[in-house]
Amino acid sequence: MVDYAVEKGLLVDAEWLWNYYEAGEWHDKFGEPVRSWKQKMWTSHRKTLEHGGCHKCQKCDKPGVYIEGKDRDGHPYYYCHDHKPKPKPMPKEVAKMAVRALKRPNYNVVNFHNERNKQRKGLGL
Repeated sequence: MVDYAVEKGLLVDAEWLWNYYEAGEWHDKFGEPVRSWKQKMWTSHRKTLEHGGCHKCQKCDKPGVYIEGKDRDGHPYYYCHDHKPKPKPMPKEVAKMAVRALKRPNYNVVNFHNERNKQRKGLGL
């Protein structure tokens, strides 16, 4: 979605839009199924232009759609797709815990129904 927004020059936060419809199981606010995410992106782009949501990037003159922080007067900083801030790296402690969780031994799962059936066959039932 982000690549499509950049390619077409759309003023939408594509990641937010994707997460919004993903959380709603691809239904819009009226409960209707989403047939085309591209159409939703164009609609969002049109609404951004109509409501004056077109801001300039802090680092270049391209239109900015991503908000990151605020200045001393409380106005948000806007960034374009190219200058969107990268997410903060995961803390080392959390990364170590994630690696340990992946290295847990794979215990054999016992299917109790199969064990019960084996015992019943042994008893002649």
